[in-house]
Amino acid sequence: MTASEIKPAGPNYWTSGNGTPVLALHSSGSTGFQWKNLSDHFQGRYRLIAPDLPGYGATPAWVGSKPASVENEARYMARLIKAAGEPVHLVGHSWGGAVAIKIAMALPEWVRSLTLIEPAVFHLLRDAQAPADRALFAEIAAVAGIASAAAADGHPEAGMARFIDFWNGEDSWANTSPRLVSRREKSVK
Repeated sequence: MTASEIKPAGPNYWTSGNGTPVLALHSSGSTGFQWKNLSDHFQGRYRLIAPDLPGYGATPAWVGSKPASVENEARYMARLIKAAGEPVHLVGHSWGGAVAIKIAMALPEWVRSLTLIEPAVFHLLRDAQAPADRALFAEIAAVAGIASAAAADGHPEAGMARFIDFWNGEDSWANTSPRLVSRREKSVK
């Protein structure tokens, strides 16, 4: 698979190594480069395919005719699996994990294995019976809305600050190294 087989219609991605393909989907606020260290361990056994999800890195923000959703992002990323020409080992972290689950459900014949790291499956809380679970879903949705709105208004740092502080504790973003802050801001569109 080469970049020209996917682009310009598909996501930006990079590959490394040879062998059985591994499609690795990154977390929110990151890019496919998140998997760089993993690729060093794959040499000679696996071919890592590491895309930038829509709105991250060099992949444009979602511009599909349908609204951005985990299902639509899964369909978008599934192009990479089909272009690989054989089933893949599918890895997903956080939001990438949610997308990976949807891909595996839609295309089980194209997935050799599924590895999830902290998958963001908060939608399971939306229809939960317990009021506390539904309240947690509402809180998570509100934080996501605030972060998205801040980025859309040209203030990605404010959005990332709210997101990071929600998940890691008050002032986590303020205590993040300037180098890492700069890298995260560049990854989010």
